[in-house]
Amino acid sequence: ISVNNSGTNVFHLAYNSTGNQFNGNIILSSTNGQGIRFGQGTALNDASLAANKTIFIGADGFSAGNLEIQNFLQSSQQPLAVSLSGTAYLYLENGTVFNGRLNFEAPQIFCSGVQFNAPVSLNKTGAGNNYSSGNNTFNDTTELINSGTGLFAFGNVNADIFNAPLTLINQGNNHLFLAYNSLGNQINDKLTIINQANSNNNNIY
Repeated sequence: ISVNNSGTNVFHLAYNSTGNQFNGNIILSSTNGQGIRFGQGTALNDASLAANKTIFIGADGFSAGNLEIQNFLQSSQQPLAVSLSGTAYLYLENGTVFNGRLNFEAPQIFCSGVQFNAPVSLNKTGAGNNYSSGNNTFNDTTELINSGTGLFAFGNVNADIFNAPLTLINQGNNHLFLAYNSLGNQINDKLTIINQANSNNNNIY
């Protein structure tokens, strides 16, 4: 399936319904409007991506609106690499389970209620402060990277759990926060901190 939003509104997939199956690769582009949303209004894991299929960004890019992934099940360990640009937002939301290696980068990233069962890299590249509301479980190697000019925070209100090695990398012009404004966050394996920020006032907390 190929979806390109160049209009002024939002494009919904697997909206308020059950048993949604994506049995081929998914190609996404958004150059205007409010972006593309998966699984809004559905039940837990009610939008599934078939084994050995993946998500691509199309030739037009994804530079405007939100890419929102909710109640989504990745059925296999197929790697996913998604890069958003411009003013785009990436929302990884409740009821979503990823079983393949992930490499996601976007100007704005929000992550809440997601289970990651394979290595994951999340790289915030843009301006604007991003506060992820927690309830995420990371079961494999994790990299959280701030290479933008806005604040990047995890564990806002609700706790996150990290069950494998965690690396925090700040190479931008703002702060990177873990366990922000919440109790009960767990780091159950090795923690590596790399602060390459462009100012002495930009830190990892």
